Amino acid sequence: MKNNTGKSINAFIFFCCCIILVGGIVISRYSTGDTSEKNWYSEERLLFYGIPVTVTFYPNNQISGDEIWEYLDVIDKIFNDYNEASEIGIINQRKSDDPVLLSPILTEAITKSRMSCELTNGTFDISIKSLKMLWEEKEKENIPPTREEIKSVLKHCGLDKVVLDDNVLKQIPTEMKFDFGGIIKGIAVDSIVAMLKQNDVTSAMIQLGGETAVFGISPREKPFVIGIQNPNNLSRLWKTVTDQGNGLSISTSGNYRNPIQIGNLEYYHIINPKTGWPVNNSILSVSIVFSGTGNNWLTDSLTTASVVLGPEKAIPIINQLGGEVLFLINDELGFREIKSKGWDSFN
Repeated sequence: MKNNTGKSINAFIFFCCCIILVGGIVISRYSTGDTSEKNWYSEERLLFYGIPVTVTFYPNNQISGDEIWEYLDVIDKIFNDYNEASEIGIINQRKSDDPVLLSPILTEAITKSRMSCELTNGTFDISIKSLKMLWEEKEKENIPPTREEIKSVLKHCGLDKVVLDDNVLKQIPTEMKFDFGGIIKGIAVDSIVAMLKQNDVTSAMIQLGGETAVFGISPREKPFVIGIQNPNNLSRLWKTVTDQGNGLSISTSGNYRNPIQIGNLEYYHIINPKTGWPVNNSILSVSIVFSGTGNNWLTDSLTTASVVLGPEKAIPIINQLGGEVLFLINDELGFREIKSKGWDSFN
């Protein structure tokens, strides 16, 4: 994992309100002006060669800070599929379908990924990296894949083809490759929150890409406020979400980031696991929020699945699990929002 020089809490001590913009989410961190570096811990680094991570918590405990960055270094070594020496990199390069012994962290990630896959009727699936690789290759060639090419790759995808027994992958197609980009950030955020609470931390904001968790109060002794970026004007906010006192788990997935460009056409970077094609790009972004911490693995995977499902199918699933969702859409009806009934309760 590549690290930037850590930035101290001084970055927001001298400002009444400091705004951080990452992955479609904005965090407002407030200071009274008398908060000292001795009381708060704050540091920013990069994970997976470019995903920004911000860790801020009270009271300051260097041991907790060191533990977090060591954990994230382990996450990088396991899940960075751009690194052929990572655990996932090695699995993705295997030449047989022999059983594979997994680390406990990877076992947890596959287990939760399978749960998300089942909850979303197969629209969240970590086994489609080969499809993503096909589209990346075709983007370089500047020509979309044929239906035959997609159909051929789809044969090797699908978590229903995987047999997991404790921490052993007993059955896995040889050509299947994994991509945990749609859930591992959420799992990591949940784990960091658990670490902090075990170390008697009372307030924190953890942000890993588009995944954010907060609990406690800000340095200004007010709730943390999270902003949802306006995809039509990235310098402005569309909505804000305020912690009501129980903490928050929130995620945003935006179509306006990292599109697949082939000729004059832009395709969503999220692919439908059932068809092999990028999903409808009229959905500009999806934001999901749960009251309380420990649910970022759900918000992370559900935002991806919701882009595939669309509002009509996604909202009932998310509501049944206890979350709320906001869709920002630009279609023949114009730019608009579709939200679950309880979304405004977080205002």
